[in-house]
Amino acid sequence: MDKNIQVETVVNKLKNIAEKKIKDQKYNTALAAISCAADILYTFNQKYTDDDLEKLTSDIGDNLKSKYNRANYKKCTDTILVYDGFGLDTRGVVRMYLNALGLNEYSVYYVTNSTVQDSIPTIKSMCDKYGIKIIYIDMADYEKCFMQLSDVFETIKPKAAFFYTTPYDSAASAAFHAYEGICTRYLIDLTDHAFWLGKCANDYFLGSREMSAYIEHFERNIPKHKCIKLGVNLLNEKVTDHSGLPFDLENTRYVFSGGALYKTLGDDNNTFYRIIDHILEEHSDIKFIYAGTGDNSELKKVVEKFPDRAFHLNERKDFFYIIQHCTLYLNTYPMFGGMMMKYSALAHKLP
Repeated sequence: MDKNIQVETVVNKLKNIAEKKIKDQKYNTALAAISCAADILYTFNQKYTDDDLEKLTSDIGDNLKSKYNRANYKKCTDTILVYDGFGLDTRGVVRMYLNALGLNEYSVYYVTNSTVQDSIPTIKSMCDKYGIKIIYIDMADYEKCFMQLSDVFETIKPKAAFFYTTPYDSAASAAFHAYEGICTRYLIDLTDHAFWLGKCANDYFLGSREMSAYIEHFERNIPKHKCIKLGVNLLNEKVTDHSGLPFDLENTRYVFSGGALYKTLGDDNNTFYRIIDHILEEHSDIKFIYAGTGDNSELKKVVEKFPDRAFHLNERKDFFYIIQHCTLYLNTYPMFGGMMMKYSALAHKLP
């Protein structure tokens, strides 16, 4: 069966489950079905939005708003809510937003997953620096996540809220939808290249590049006046711990690449890996480092073929140090890395 048809069949089944469970007032199961469908659409990336899933999510948001008597207040306080469904300490752009809000002396509440409480030291340090308050919520249970996130809205009554999360965060989408017309909601479009859920939950959509605008308007059908171009200033804290590197970077010629490994897969010709193989075959004085996580099945072949010259590292805080000393920064393909390309330019390395 054609892959598109298979995906559509499974997603339609999940939509039917969500619709039935909404009627039965089984909102936890309904949100789980929506999340699964969104995750599948993100993974296969055959389209950028799904209005059925957005409608189901907003229906749940409306129903839970009534069930728990939420979003009835009229006056907002002078505070900003930043919701982070990723909870990643150094990846992405949330630190850039927190830094900008802190520098401009806003009163900010940072909300993230309770499971990352002990693994975000860099974010905690920034919050301490600016007096940003951190609130942890339980994201393991969908309806509980809705309740706890809406509790934050009810308590702090923000005038603006930033929505920064995974492409399949149905609970947060439902919660943000519930506060339509009460506070101004901004989606930080980190995953501008792929499917995401949340169109029903936000007033404005913040993209950092022309591709964001094109996909937001022409593929996601978001009106132009809701699309805002907003890039970020790169944060580049000096990291002195370079332990665990495979060789002396400052005295070795090497090619560096990095990011989520899915960005190197999906090309029938394996072009990215053929480039690496060619470089290492033709230039015996060159080594190669890849830093990032995910499906390493193709990268593993390169490492096994060149065991003393090709290396796979986990994500590292000193990635900018690695970029600074590389001979060449090789961007991922078929999906290129946006943030990594910016950092390579900052290091004066041609991506």
